Formats: sequence, C-alpha cells, structure tokens
Amino acid sequence: MKVYMKSGFILTVIAFIALSTSAVGQENTTDYWLNIGDNLARNGSYSESVKAYDKAIALDPKDPQALIMKGRALENLKLYNGSLKAYDKAIELDPKNAGIWVLKGRVLENLGSYNESLKVYDKVIELNPKDPGAWIMKARALENLDNYNESIKAYNKAIELDPKSAGIWIAKGRAFENLGSYNESLKAYDKAIELDPKDPGAWIMKGRALVNLDNYNESLKAYNKAIELDPKDPGAWIVKGRALENLGNYNESLKAYDKAIELDPKDPGAWIMKGRALESMDNYNESLKVYDKAIELDPKDPGAWVVKGRALENLGNYNESLKAYNKAIELDPKEADAWMGKGNVLKTLGRETEANGAFANVREG
Repeated sequence: MKVYMKSGFILTVIAFIALSTSAVGQENTTDYWLNIGDNLARNGSYSESVKAYDKAIALDPKDPQALIMKGRALENLKLYNGSLKAYDKAIELDPKNAGIWVLKGRVLENLGSYNESLKVYDKVIELNPKDPGAWIMKARALENLDNYNESIKAYNKAIELDPKSAGIWIAKGRAFENLGSYNESLKAYDKAIELDPKDPGAWIMKGRALVNLDNYNESLKAYNKAIELDPKDPGAWIVKGRALENLGNYNESLKAYDKAIELDPKDPGAWIMKGRALESMDNYNESLKVYDKAIELDPKDPGAWVVKGRALENLGNYNESLKAYNKAIELDPKEADAWMGKGNVLKTLGRETEANGAFANVREG
C-alpha cells in the first residue's frame, strides 16, 4: 500500500528533526535556522518556529531579521507581549526600518494600547512621510481612540499622496459615518465608486450611508448593485433585506434573508434577521423556530436570547419568555433590551416590584 504525504507535512518533519539534532556544518548558520523557522511558520508550527529563530538569534544576536520573524511567529500565537519585545529589540538594531515600527504598532493595537500605537505610527511617518499607508495606520489608530476629526485629517493626507485609492476614500467615509456626517460619508463613498465602480464593498457602504439618511429606495439600488457585482456575498443580501424591511416590504426582505442563509447557513445573524422579518409579519411561531436555530449556532449570543424572549412574549408564553430574557442577562448583565423585556413580562404578570427592579437596570445601563 502506498502512503502519500503532503509536502508541507514532510517539511515540518524535516524541520522538527533539525531542531532535535546538534547543529554542525551548514546547520551552524543563521540562514539555515531562518529557513527552518520559515518552513515551520508556513505550516502553522509557530511554537517550533520560535525555537528555530531563537537558534538563529543565538548565532547572530545583531541580525534584526531573525527577531522580526520571531515577533511575527509570536503574534500568530497571540503572544503579543513577547512579540513586542522581539520587535523592540529589532528596532534597537535597525531603528530606521519603518517596517519594524509598523509591526510594533500593529501589536500595540492588538494589546489595545492605541495611544502607544499612535506614537509608533507617527514614528513611521517621520521615517517615511510620503507613504500613504503610514497615514492610513495613523488614521486607524485615531479611530480606535474615537478621534474621528483627526483621523479624517490623516486620511486626507493619505489621499493627497495616493488620490486614486478607492480604499482610502471608503475609510474616510467610515470616519465621517462615525461622526454622524452622513452626507459627507456619502460623498466619500461616491468618490470611491468613481475610482473603482466594480467594488461591491463601496456600493454596500454607499447603501449604508443612504440608510442613515433615511433614503431607503436609493440604498436598495446601491445594495442591488453590490449583489450584481458579487451575488455570492451573504452580507450584501442581509443589508438588502434590511433595506426592504425599512420599506415595509417584509415578503421580499424574507427572500433576501433566505438567500443569505443559503449562502452561509452557519451565520446566526442571518437567522436572526429572518426571524425579525417574520415577527414583522406577526408570524411569531416561525420566528421562534428561526431564533432557536440562531441560538443553536451561537448559544452565547445574548441578542439571540433577547429576540427569542420577545417572540415568546408576543405568543403570550410569559414564563418561557422570562427564562429567555434571564439567559440573555446571564450572558451579558448589561444587555439593556433583556432587562427591558424582562421588566415588561414581569409587569404583565403583575409582579410590579420585580418589574421596577428590572427597569432600574435599564436606566443604570
């Protein structure tokens, strides 16, 4: 019987053997251990790749490349503090390498240290002020700090350096959205579409801006264009369904959600949206079945338990509704909709004191 093995598996085995044997001859070089580490990393063996990079570092502690690769492997292991130390050491050896500073900034973002990542991206800009990517990263860090006005300024600088990048216009539009400047965001998305009319994502973002402006008919046109460009994107079908709901066209919205589910049956969000459309049609029994499917897919989503509770409430099944709201609260004690639903049910059941306690949690949240 012949046994066939994938080449990646064979390379990993060879790399493991190399790690467990003494380094002699060719093995006593940094390039050798860098190659071993790279092969291991390519095959997802990040812990072992770190050991290989450590051997390369031991042979040549002043080689920043081995430290960079070690940092990336540690990132893939989500060991961000260790990754940060590796990048800091690499920067110490090669302080004018903007790429290492970028990697450091990314790790700081993953650690939630957005102020520190902003300082790092400013350093990247100092080293390479004409790189639009550096300005984009600065803008993103500013967005993480909810400083949207300054992020827009950074996006404007990136656009000045690369005016034909549709992606930067989309990012700028998103920042305007976060400021509630929907007309400005719409202009940005239109510019992105002008630059790349075949990007379905730009059409989806335009549709979203139009929804925020309560222009549901035009948003539907934008979503239809996105679907024309990429009919297999379940997300486009979901936002189309929402636009149809906003227009009161629940039967058509249901069809859109069904299409999204057909494309991605394991997305609980699509099932929840379908359930909401069924509720709008007063079809609570069917919506309940759909919400149960969403919970089956993601039992730890408090939102799914909230909508299940609401469906049960509408069916007059108050005790079961209360259980669903309590489950949502167990999963997220700050879920205001769950406390509100629980309060309403308790009030309906004549349990006024308990109801007032639930409503108090809504106010506190």
